Amino acid sequence: MATFPFLETSTLSKLLKQADPSGQMKVFLSQNRLLLGADPFNPSCEIDFSAETIVLLGAAGAKPISEVDFGSHANAKYKITVKDQRVGVKSLKDVLKSGLILLEKASPGTLEKLSNIKPYSKRIVAKDRRQLFESKHLVDSFSEKLQGEWWIGTNNSTQEVRAWLERATQCAGLTWNKDFKVWF
Repeated sequence: MATFPFLETSTLSKLLKQADPSGQMKVFLSQNRLLLGADPFNPSCEIDFSAETIVLLGAAGAKPISEVDFGSHANAKYKITVKDQRVGVKSLKDVLKSGLILLEKASPGTLEKLSNIKPYSKRIVAKDRRQLFESKHLVDSFSEKLQGEWWIGTNNSTQEVRAWLERATQCAGLTWNKDFKVWF
């Protein structure tokens, strides 16, 4: 007997609003997966019907970098919560990337505010990757697409990731270790 996953319309509506609070993403179907993103060739998340969760996708959209329910994400080394969303990721770089994406979703405009902060010789996010570092030779080696038009600097220590996420939490108008938590 064939089985197929399904969702109640109210659950799907809730997941869509949670994944895209601004209502500006496009929804599309690919290989029996419901994908969301501004660019169909680079989706930012998918809806997992069987688990009723949102799965954030990596920069290339090729594989999940995190799951909203980290209780089932056994290989997660780091854990993040933003309000009622929970994410488990495997690397420090993904802590920063997932944390920033979740903060932007919780409070649109966070990345814009964060892009104006440059404490020393680098900023953490920028719309033009050349603005990430004062030393131009670092741009090619240590910048990656975050989402949409945003780029991120990737050569960060644990202390730097913590500091950037604390700043981003403030930019989002949230409280560190209350509305936004990270387990390093």
